[in-house]
Amino acid sequence: SNFFDFSKRACAGTLGKHSAVPSYESKDQETFLSEQYGTPKVPDMDSLKWVDDHLPRPSRAVDYPSDRVTPGDIRRALRGRKSRSSPGPDGMTYGILKGLPTLHGPIATLFTRMRSANNQLPPEGWAHSTSILLYKKGSTSEPANFRRIGLSNVLSKMYNSFLGRDALSHGVANGVIDPTRQKAFIPGVNG
Repeated sequence: SNFFDFSKRACAGTLGKHSAVPSYESKDQETFLSEQYGTPKVPDMDSLKWVDDHLPRPSRAVDYPSDRVTPGDIRRALRGRKSRSSPGPDGMTYGILKGLPTLHGPIATLFTRMRSANNQLPPEGWAHSTSILLYKKGSTSEPANFRRIGLSNVLSKMYNSFLGRDALSHGVANGVIDPTRQKAFIPGVNG
């Protein structure tokens, strides 16, 4: 390849990335995925009963956070996201939301109403994702040589990040999660 192609790929962030295309039939992919993921693996719940005995009991239970989501929260959440993220089924990237700050208020209102409504489910469209295949290595005729990635809607990912943040703070406040032992997924802690 020439220097121009190298420079173009380096600037686009695609340097070193493979763009191999599967050379197998779609039915082979469906068969492979069905064999790999078709039967849910149900854990033996009896083997997990020991967990309850080891959880500390809080002296006072702390309610689950139900604070309002503000436009500032939306701005802060977007600040840490890549503008050129791959879009999900909605075709939207974080960059679009960053460039339209007038939407931060309505999005904050939507998230607040969804959180405050009893058992309010997110819109059905948020449950859908677009699947893409990333080539790993080996023969392109083998489905196992591709990794399946699901691209979700931007609003769904943002809303779930707020729920995850709240669940984490609730777990820490109630002594269910011990940040001195639990390292993964704790902001500011190297795990």
